[in-house]
Amino acid sequence: MANQTYQTIYAELKKRILDGTYRVKMRLPIEDELINEFNASRYAVRKAISVLVEEGLVYSV
Repeated sequence: MANQTYQTIYAELKKRILDGTYRVKMRLPIEDELINEFNASRYAVRKAISVLVEEGLVYSV
């Protein structure tokens, strides 16, 4: 997968949350795993997660 924008990462993570791949109270993969999976920058991964937090789909501890 080519270097992905945060929108692409956000959309994929949201899909996984909604389809049950990531269940309630399940931790998302760590940043480094997402960076490698999506061949993305740390900024893009953090931005995607921050949008999910803003939407209330995930929370940060």
